[in-house]
Amino acid sequence: MIDGLDGLAAGSALFSTFVVFVTSLVAPNATTTLLAIALAGVILGFLRFNFYPASIFLGDSGRTFIGFMLATLALAGSDKAPTMIAVAIPVVSFGLPILDVALAVSRRFLSGKPLFRGDRDHIHHKLLNRGLSQRGAVLVLYGVTACFALLSLVLLHDAAMIALVLAMIGIGVALGVQYPGYVEFSELQNVWRRTTERKRAIANNVEVRRAVEALNHCADVERLCAILRDSLQSIGFDGFRLERNLAERFAAAPMVPLQRTQEGELQLFWDGEGKNESVWELRLELNAEPHYRLGRFSLVRMRVDRPLLVDFNLLSCEFRSALSEAVFRAMNGHRSSVRRAAAGNGAIKVKVVSAGSSD
Repeated sequence: MIDGLDGLAAGSALFSTFVVFVTSLVAPNATTTLLAIALAGVILGFLRFNFYPASIFLGDSGRTFIGFMLATLALAGSDKAPTMIAVAIPVVSFGLPILDVALAVSRRFLSGKPLFRGDRDHIHHKLLNRGLSQRGAVLVLYGVTACFALLSLVLLHDAAMIALVLAMIGIGVALGVQYPGYVEFSELQNVWRRTTERKRAIANNVEVRRAVEALNHCADVERLCAILRDSLQSIGFDGFRLERNLAERFAAAPMVPLQRTQEGELQLFWDGEGKNESVWELRLELNAEPHYRLGRFSLVRMRVDRPLLVDFNLLSCEFRSALSEAVFRAMNGHRSSVRRAAAGNGAIKVKVVSAGSSD
């Protein structure tokens, strides 16, 4: 499966064959020793013309033959060896192909793809995508194979170091898998992070539900702003904005604590500073009735240094519905108060936009 670049499979097999050869010398097995050194010589002679740019190739017959021979020699060479040598050393020495197969199966399982359908997301493909040349990617993987071979020889020298060797392999694999940038494992990390932060997400959802309850009894602008500030600030939002088509439905008189922008929008930020640029917005289309469109309401974030742990289905359904009714009541209440103020003071001139207007 790792025979995706010129010289990769043959070179990796050469390091593994060397480990098998040394193992057969330590646990004497003349037949395995002879076959291992013969296979190493054949691979080395072939690799001279198989390295990039290759003029000859292994093909299915060549790479499956080498894999079969290595597996057979590893079993035969460890027949009389202690259990540690018989099991751990071959597995460690074949670390790169085993790792590539494990990653391929895991990736395809996580992404819901058939396990036996080929793709271009193997380790060597990812190295090419990161900007390495074919020669550079092969040399990097040669180094990885050499490290696995060295660790297997450490076990051959002192089997008691298995815990240290396995720890080093685990740390190396965990760090090395980060470099190619597999999106499947990034998503798996996100799932784990969301699991550990589930308590915080539940608390945020509770805040949203409390805001829904409070909005159901809200009928003025000042109370509406207080509810949104108290519930949304702790979740991670930095403010909210009523876009122009919604802001124009309110009377043009001042609306404390909301601020009017030059574009005709109404907005409120918790830090008290008026801002026009936002990093991230969640836009909600508000409808007071099934066929009565109010306009767009945006929840704003000025920074995204921490994830937003909240159920977006809750925001887009229950919260949006309660907010729509609260805005509609606040809008009507504000316009009524402006009319009463205008009636009491003839010097005040107010422009009222029809609630049915689409401007």
